[in-house]
Amino acid sequence: MCAPTAISEIFGRSSAIDFRESAPILKRADSREVREAILNLTISQGGKLGIGKSTLHYVRKKASNHQPFRIYSSVRNKIIIGKAENDNRNQ
Repeated sequence: MCAPTAISEIFGRSSAIDFRESAPILKRADSREVREAILNLTISQGGKLGIGKSTLHYVRKKASNHQPFRIYSSVRNKIIIGKAENDNRNQ
């Protein structure tokens, strides 16, 4: 018995390549809810949440078209918190 075969048997590996691994789950940072919250957020509301005018302008510009965009998690969390506070006021 040659060494690579013995090692494969010891570790329970086969010599064939297994392509049946599960596909990765991709989670988008720019969901529909986040886009709507960005577009409904005013500059004064953004300022109260700690989001600067230039950041809000950039994020609004990217949210207005339908292409995917990146957003920092801290900014996204602030927008989600602002949306939740706004929803609670409207109830």
